[in-house]
Order: sequence, then structure tokens, then C-alpha cells
Amino acid sequence: MNYNEVTVIDRFLARTLLRFIPESVTPNQVTGLRFVLTPVVFWLLYKEYYFWGFILFLFNMLTDAIDGAMARTRNQITDLGKIIDPLADKLAIGSVAILLLFRFLNHWLAWAVVLLDVAIMLVGAFEKYILGRTIQAEIFGKLKLISQVIALAVLLIFVLTQIPFFLFLTKVVLWLAIILATISLFRPHSI
Repeated sequence: MNYNEVTVIDRFLARTLLRFIPESVTPNQVTGLRFVLTPVVFWLLYKEYYFWGFILFLFNMLTDAIDGAMARTRNQITDLGKIIDPLADKLAIGSVAILLLFRFLNHWLAWAVVLLDVAIMLVGAFEKYILGRTIQAEIFGKLKLISQVIALAVLLIFVLTQIPFFLFLTKVVLWLAIILATISLFRPHSI
């Protein structure tokens, strides 16, 4: 998968949500919104306003799909976007993972999620800036991010409902995310 490849999800978003976003709004501005919303989500969850934190977390992660679809379908891919989009993802996921996983699950799961993401970013930066290779988003990295979002959303559903099945499901999806992150880490030229 490369940055320019328009996906089925991109086409769906272009026909639905993107129709309501003016052409003057750039993908990098949407990514910037994710940087702004991430500390708000963290604060809401830290203060245990779980319902609003859950809603804003989902919206924040939706901005990732939106900025990518905008960039690809509107031909607005930039070198800056290729750098700040994955960074915004790592911060949004990492901050919520640290807070929620430390609070409700094993600490080592939180460290595994966060440290694997940091390792992926460092390997990608090394390949791009030291080795001069072109770094691309790829399927295992995308699936890892989706798994992380699902796991954290399901964990928040558990926190809101206290239904044990959601805690079990969180653990299963987190393990999947860890496996996908490990695969992504060892795939050359990808993030």
C-alpha cells in the first residue's frame, strides 16, 4: 500500500463525510486537529469522564481516516503530512493506551503497545533519514492501528458497562495489535 493508493474506505468517505468538508480545509489541518484533541481526550479520561472521553476518542481517531482520505482523493498528499500523520496517531493511541491500560489492565500490555509504536517510528525514521529509503504505510501498520483503536474503544465500553466480556475482548484485540505491530516492525520500508 502506498500513500497515493485510494482505498475503498477513501471512496466511501469521499462520497459521504468529505462532501461536508470544504476544499479549503487541508488534510494537514485535520491532522493538526488530532494533535489538539489528543490532550483533551487524555484529560477527560484522566478525570474519569469516560463517556465523553469515549466519544471524543472515537471522533479523534475518525480524523485519521478523514485526513488520509482527503489527501488521497483530493490529491493533497504532502511530505509534512507523511511525517505528522503517523506521529499524531502514535500520540493519540499512546496517551490513551498508557492511561487506560495502566489503570485497567496489566502494565506490561501498555508498555508493549507504546514501545512497539515507538520502535516502529524509530525504525521508520532511521530508514528514511539515515538510509534514504522511501517509507510507506502498509497493511500490517494499518491493521495494527485499527486493532489498537478497537481495543481501546472496547475497553472504554467495558469501563462504562462493567460487562466482563468486553474486558476479555479488549485483551484478545490487544494481543492481535501487538502481533501486527511486531510484524510491522520487521517489514522493511513501512510504518
